[in-house]
Amino acid sequence: MKFIELSVEERQDILRRVQAENGMDLQIIEKDWWVTAVLHALFSLPYANHISFKGGTNLSKCWGLIQRMSEDIDIAIDREFLGFEGQLSKTQISDKLRRAACSFVRERLQFELASQMEKDGISKDSFNVHVNITPISLYPFKGHH
Repeated sequence: MKFIELSVEERQDILRRVQAENGMDLQIIEKDWWVTAVLHALFSLPYANHISFKGGTNLSKCWGLIQRMSEDIDIAIDREFLGFEGQLSKTQISDKLRRAACSFVRERLQFELASQMEKDGISKDSFNVHVNITPISLYPFKGHH
């Protein structure tokens, strides 16, 4: 049975057992679960090979350098997946690539992510997908494979 399918009491019991084992705050443990659930959904999408998880705080957590988990999940999108190849000028990056990335995230990714989370058994009433677009990188993508 999946964690999300357990009753609230059963989930809280598991969180308390994890807390007893490692001394972490219950909120941090639950936040870690949510970030992991979102990453699972994100990398279950058909274009998973064209996105990369890049959040510094979360990566530090993965390597055991810190205990806390960030509330946001930073990803990079392969610019070739968005239709941009080779060297790009700063104008192309700031204008065309930014528009393409924003369009992809706002028109596809956020809805497909929410749908995948529901497929994973997470009620749409228990989460909210919020999109925050940050600057486009000048460097070529080195995605997950």
